[in-house]
Amino acid sequence: MKKLIIIISALTTMSCSENKEIVNSLENVQYMKSWIQEDINSGMIDSTIAEYYLHALNNTEDLLIEELTN
Repeated sequence: MKKLIIIISALTTMSCSENKEIVNSLENVQYMKSWIQEDINSGMIDSTIAEYYLHALNNTEDLLIEELTN
């Protein structure tokens, strides 16, 4: 919820097209994180490998949110 509030407030301060691209990228990262979690739950991916992927996606998500707020 906190991330959503940050995104919405940032949307009002940046150009519309740039915001849209960043928000779309952020949504894609969040989809990918959910897919990895589903793969972990179904046993399709080793949890150790999944943690590396999730770590990279979390870092990417943080960078995108930072870009929205700056």
